[in-house]
Amino acid sequence: MNISFREKSLWLEFIATVIIFNYYMNQILGFNNTQLADGSLIIGVLFEVVMYSVVLMIISSVILAFINHKDADKPLDEREQLIELKGSYYSNWILKVGIVIAIGQYALESNEWVIGLHQNIPFLPLHILVISFLLSELATFFIRIWLSRRGV
Repeated sequence: MNISFREKSLWLEFIATVIIFNYYMNQILGFNNTQLADGSLIIGVLFEVVMYSVVLMIISSVILAFINHKDADKPLDEREQLIELKGSYYSNWILKVGIVIAIGQYALESNEWVIGLHQNIPFLPLHILVISFLLSELATFFIRIWLSRRGV
């Protein structure tokens, strides 16, 4: 089974994003209410998530470029461009819905309305934004892998 450089890259990015998503969820779900209310702790977790993301993506790109340096500099062909566009299109909807939910949650909390997702979780709109971003990234990579395997 011959896997292209682009597909290998997508798989590595997908796995790295799963690791980052798992790390973020384990950190947030492991906190008690006092820790969830500590802004500096939450900012620290977000900083770690960003740093781990950057490091994992750089390492995976360097490894792939080292192993398969001939294909690393090739421009995208029409099929690969179409796959990227379709993957981005669908994942953008996940991000847009997450943003709308986060804004709605913030509006409900700021007006002290009881309806909505009010669970007395500090920074809930921020967590909704981060989770929707990570889910949209997972969807991007999954859809691109699926389309490239399907031969679109």
